Amino acid sequence: MVAFMSFRFFISVLIPLISACSSVRVSPIKTQFKGLSPQDLYSVVCSVGQNLHSVSGEASVKIKSTEVSGQFQAHIQADAPQSLFLEVDHPFKGVVAQVSIKNEIYEIKSFNEDPPFTERGLRTWNGVPLELVHALFFGKIPCPKTSEFVDLGISSQGELRVREKNQNQWTYEFKIWNDKPWPDRVIFENLKGKSQKIEMLLDDPDSKHGTPLKWEIHSYEGFIKVRWKERASD
Repeated sequence: MVAFMSFRFFISVLIPLISACSSVRVSPIKTQFKGLSPQDLYSVVCSVGQNLHSVSGEASVKIKSTEVSGQFQAHIQADAPQSLFLEVDHPFKGVVAQVSIKNEIYEIKSFNEDPPFTERGLRTWNGVPLELVHALFFGKIPCPKTSEFVDLGISSQGELRVREKNQNQWTYEFKIWNDKPWPDRVIFENLKGKSQKIEMLLDDPDSKHGTPLKWEIHSYEGFIKVRWKERASD
């Protein structure tokens, strides 16, 4: 049950992107990345994992929340454009849960219950778009579409800030990797609402595609930490 509830928490700490279309205002550049515009840094964020067709492997997942804490191994297969299969293992019980996403439909099978049960849903899980769930496992960095934001700028500290018309704001911090900026921290918040910030910490970029092999998500409910142990992609 720990493994299955852990995946539920992972989904629950994410929040949906909301579509909005308008023109974009670009703030003057103030950054340590000389010669790079806000559009350049935005392209850096959104280009991570864009050329991948499929990803497979095994990951270690650690979770802590008010409801459950635990650690488990998961076998993952993700394919473009939006297909995901995740199998959760227990060291003594074997496979305890399977999660699949195909286009706009998800299915969760739990074998750790008596009797086992299956849950299905359409488009979202707890209000989270399934394409976002797929993107995280696929190795992409969450990134709003250009048609959805109205303000794009760089702070004096070198942070890229993207604000959507609905007041959702994405803040990206960067480190230098291979002599170029790479996003290692992402904060999502709604400037007009009372929702808590969601913080994502990204690390260990893959040498070929730059996708994070280690990442964490923190919210007021707890955290989840993922570390790929074996990963293959094409």
